[in-house]
Amino acid sequence: MSRVQALALAALAASLGCFAGCGTPTGGTGPVTSAQLRGFFSRAQDPRRLWLTAYPDESGGAIFANAFRLHPEQVVARQLLVSKPPISPVLLLEAGLGDRFAGVLDTTTGRSWMEFDTALSVRAIPLGPPAYEYTPLHVNDAVPGYLGVLSKLRIGDAHVESALFAVRAARGNLGHLSRGITHPPISCVLGTDLIKAFEFVQVDFPNRRVVLSSTSGYSPEDAILVAAVPLEEVDGAFAADGVFDGKPARVVLDLAGDFEAARPDAPAAPLRQVSVGDVVFRQVRVADARKLALGLPDHPRVGRQLLSRFKVTFAPKQNLVYFERPGPVR
Repeated sequence: MSRVQALALAALAASLGCFAGCGTPTGGTGPVTSAQLRGFFSRAQDPRRLWLTAYPDESGGAIFANAFRLHPEQVVARQLLVSKPPISPVLLLEAGLGDRFAGVLDTTTGRSWMEFDTALSVRAIPLGPPAYEYTPLHVNDAVPGYLGVLSKLRIGDAHVESALFAVRAARGNLGHLSRGITHPPISCVLGTDLIKAFEFVQVDFPNRRVVLSSTSGYSPEDAILVAAVPLEEVDGAFAADGVFDGKPARVVLDLAGDFEAARPDAPAAPLRQVSVGDVVFRQVRVADARKLALGLPDHPRVGRQLLSRFKVTFAPKQNLVYFERPGPVR
């Protein structure tokens, strides 16, 4: 390690202050220590050495060209790991030399995340110095993450090269990033940055299946199509224009949220109607977003208790999200 790198890492550890190492419980959980963070960053690489080019974005962060590279002609169907209600979008993932772990598909975060010990196990390479530091926007979680790259992530037969993850600086769990899912334990979050690399990602909750395509766009079946809705974004979260409580709103589409709808000022009685594009939901129960530690407070959400009524297909390159009636449960 060069002297410049050593000074940069020392400054990074100091900047964590009391967060790193203060109140760390025994048993391998809790915030990482300064020594653990220094050990992680001892393998840091300049993005250019990994064929990644960083460009500044409007938020002050960075966009990385050549990340999330896919193999061509990949159309992969994978079963969700959760078999009993509530069905959550959790997939079995592989990395490294066969390391397996569970990841949740979360359409409300523009950044994918990984638990610290998992990142060490799969040999994720931190980027820097300087470190690329992130704080979650989609949930209220003060623990920062530091960007690292995984040389290869496998979702079944779908291969993702140079997958970027913000490595959460805490051990043992992902806190609010796991979205309340405890079985199986969640080690990483697949955000919209990864989803947008694919032509489409389809989630069929009744049949517990996810389909990912790297090559061909999506063509819905007219007989089962309910609506094709323009796909929007809110701070990286997938969203759509609709009507919430009688008022126009950009509604966040939350596949990982175990609720019908959510917003900070939740009414006691169900809403008569919520719409997402041309998709209409009636008598919608609204959860308190503050109690669920949800971020993005200026935008209401619809969760998977509503979205799971459909086969939902996100086609980011077409800027569309398709809602279809699911087929017979197999």
